[in-house]
Amino acid sequence: MRTFPRAGTSGGEYWLRLAGPTAGPLVGGGPGEVNGDVRTTDAGGLPAGAEPGGAAGLPNASQLRRLRQELERAWVRWGETAGGSVGGHGDGTAGVRSPGADTAETVDAGNAGLTGTRRAGGGRRRTGPWRPKPGSRTGLGAGPGSGPAAGTLRAEVVESWARSGASVDRACAEAPVSDADAARSRWADSQLRRPIGAVAEELRRITEDAGFVAAVTDETGTILWTCGGRHMRHAAERINFAPGGRWDEQAMGTNALSLALLRGQAATVFSAEHYLSALHGWVCYCAPIRHPDGRVLGVLDLSTTWERSHPLALSTVRLLAAGIEERLREDAAPQAPGRRARSHVAPHGRSRASSQGPEMDAQLRLAVLGDSPRLDRGSDEIPLRPRQLEILTLLALEPEGFTPERLHDALYGERPVSASTFKAEVSHLRSALGGGIATRRYALTRPVDCDAARVAAAVERGDTAAAVTAYAGPLLERSEAPGIVEWRDHLHVALREAVLASPDAALALAFGHHARYDIALHRHALALLAPDDARRGLATARLRASLS
Repeated sequence: MRTFPRAGTSGGEYWLRLAGPTAGPLVGGGPGEVNGDVRTTDAGGLPAGAEPGGAAGLPNASQLRRLRQELERAWVRWGETAGGSVGGHGDGTAGVRSPGADTAETVDAGNAGLTGTRRAGGGRRRTGPWRPKPGSRTGLGAGPGSGPAAGTLRAEVVESWARSGASVDRACAEAPVSDADAARSRWADSQLRRPIGAVAEELRRITEDAGFVAAVTDETGTILWTCGGRHMRHAAERINFAPGGRWDEQAMGTNALSLALLRGQAATVFSAEHYLSALHGWVCYCAPIRHPDGRVLGVLDLSTTWERSHPLALSTVRLLAAGIEERLREDAAPQAPGRRARSHVAPHGRSRASSQGPEMDAQLRLAVLGDSPRLDRGSDEIPLRPRQLEILTLLALEPEGFTPERLHDALYGERPVSASTFKAEVSHLRSALGGGIATRRYALTRPVDCDAARVAAAVERGDTAAAVTAYAGPLLERSEAPGIVEWRDHLHVALREAVLASPDAALALAFGHHARYDIALHRHALALLAPDDARRGLATARLRASLS
């Protein structure tokens, strides 16, 4: 028998038993607790007989894959049993394949179980969602067709599934978005903002190096702040795992953020333990953040794809949460008079009183070139969702404005996005700016200093040097909005042609930083450089890289 640790539940750790070619049950229990067939742990937190750091201590990719498959089968079986053996064959075997199969019967299996309507083979209807008794394992290990493969899910997961069935559609593909203005206001005034800022650099390093995304929520489960590598942030934004997204249990069903908030303890949810099939590709590790008076202020989350699951992730998030709580205690402790006066200063040095009304008149600066887009008012950042950044960028680049229909097309193209969703995004952006967007024809009514607009203007007046200096990289490079893509290509091509027409080698070298594989550009730079110019080495290296 092989045993390995995984980050865990209320007692600390739970253990997965792998016996032979099929993954065994996912079991709850703290160190030293016997639950089902799982052996007890020793004082060091390792299972009896396991070697620290050895092959028995860490899951490999094959083991994780088998565990995920078992959880998928349990997830489907729970949906079938919840609705009265939905799709069953009468012999106890499942009549629905695992999520992701390409049949209507499969797609609707979970939803049928929650509504009590049999989707396959006819049958009776129920009038409300099925709710097992707390801790019930009905459908997860009963019946002749279940066998050991069905396993025994952790009690908190089953109980959360049952609660989720009352309010959540298992086909939901993304988190609902709360009032964006309220989310921005909560983060600006949150007691967590300063402590999170102290560990933000460490969080960015961890997430970028390990392929995670980090998030901080408030006490309601609404995300206020995120960071992570480009790929993981893009994946997270597709499911609204971004500021303003609601991740409480009533909105998104079973997930680690909601469990950590409900139980007040660190939580892990792996793959198909999530209530929504859209989240089965994820594993999430969370720890609550408490005020010194004991109140839960929010949750710190580290999430990634299931195959990157690692036992140390929950320990990492716990340590980071503990560091944040320590800073909260420092903030709450009595301070000397001199320090007390400084405690009334806003994060960027202005007094809290002066950071209210007067800052609405401060200049808005929009940086959308390169890999760190942001909007600043004075010295403060205004957090915006990606779609709102796209809208503001288009309005800044085209001051004459857009009709509602043209702006909708520039944002969504052929995607079937409702007018109400589109108008809500514009409304939230208008609120964030404190007005500044006309209503009938969408156009800016207050100045916004946009780096992309500066580049476009410099190219138009023939000032190639100013354009190259202002160009920090592609325009909103992760955006797929048709209008943004068109402007991104326009800026790059126009600037490239201007550089190729210029006799200044320095401009070719500077722009070459953003066009590493542009053969013509690097040859142009070499042609302009004198034979003894030390910069020829850089141009030559770029040319060789583009030719390889």
